[in-house]
Amino acid sequence: MNTKMVDQASHLDQVQTKVDLAMTSLGTVQQEQQQVARALKTSALPKLTIPGRDGPGLMGAPPRFPPPPPPQCNTPGVCTVIK
Repeated sequence: MNTKMVDQASHLDQVQTKVDLAMTSLGTVQQEQQQVARALKTSALPKLTIPGRDGPGLMGAPPRFPPPPPPQCNTPGVCTVIK
């Protein structure tokens, strides 16, 4: 019985150590994320541009197919796509 209790106590110590390390790591990651978020808020980011359907396709290649026509809305809330 004493041997089992000693084994359980050692396992509990190991688990507690792992939990402590995990919590420390989590705290460190959260601090790093906050620092990055602050840095991103204060820095001027380049404007994100999304290529239009008329412009170059993937990796600058011309589009293979013409873009589909916009939907036609004859009555409010009812739109159909003309193919």
